[in-house]
Amino acid sequence: MSNVKSRSKSSLFLMELILVIMFFSISAAICMKVFASAKVKTDYSRNISNASFVAETIAENFKEYDGNLIKLSDKFSGDAEDDTLVIYYDSEWKPCKKGDETFILTLEKRSEKYVETGKININSAKGDDIFELVVADATNIK
Repeated sequence: MSNVKSRSKSSLFLMELILVIMFFSISAAICMKVFASAKVKTDYSRNISNASFVAETIAENFKEYDGNLIKLSDKFSGDAEDDTLVIYYDSEWKPCKKGDETFILTLEKRSEKYVETGKININSAKGDDIFELVVADATNIK
């Protein structure tokens, strides 16, 4: 009889142990999902913050250089063609060469009647829009 009682207690203990392990496994899976989601949101917020800072910097220099994209290109290591400036950034938001980029800033210069304007777009290398800013230089009104 004691052997049967001992088996019964062992079986009950093993079932409890399995249930506890299963509970902690499910809890760990839920925590991992929450942490992964938080990391994605943190990265997205950091990219928007950095993109807005970079766009504001380019906009200020666009005004300072009176819309001269060649000077902007030299200062920020970008590629200027016609009325477009393209600057490539790596994952740490430092200027880099084409092909190594994670983010792409494009400044399109537009001359309107009295104002030089520019539209700054920042996209990921995958093509996702991150930030957009329109800048105007009204200091050269004729």
